[in-house]
Amino acid sequence: MTDDNPFDGHELRDARMVEALMGWDGVTCATCGAALGTDPEDEVDGDAGQPICGECNRARNFDLMREHQ
Repeated sequence: MTDDNPFDGHELRDARMVEALMGWDGVTCATCGAALGTDPEDEVDGDAGQPICGECNRARNFDLMREHQ
């Protein structure tokens, strides 16, 4: 028996993340405008709830690490 809805039982946030990372809905980074979907560190709902690309995510994390040294 197959499941007609692959997102059944998952949160809406999970479904949107899959769509964004697959490039289905054209989500872009709120910081630089780059399209999300090819970088494993892309986040559809970053810390502020806004999409962030992997490059901006790494830069943000690097800056945070430098502040705490």
